Amino acid sequence: MRQSVFCALPIVTGLGMALPANAYSADPGTPQQVAACKVDALRLCPLDIPDTRLVEACMQRRIADLSPACRDTVQGK
Repeated sequence: MRQSVFCALPIVTGLGMALPANAYSADPGTPQQVAACKVDALRLCPLDIPDTRLVEACMQRRIADLSPACRDTVQGK
């Protein structure tokens, strides 16, 4: 099963305040996955944070705009 890359993003970037637990998926991404996409998520999908599903959908739609490391992560490579 592919891990969610973005669920820890708000916490890692300092945006994680008192958010409901369901805003994050139960399967967090690795620190390497989060690091690969943190900047891209903030740049391309800032209004979707902290909703993991919205961030993932945004990243899929904007896959051509992602950095190579994040693109590989989103594509599961």
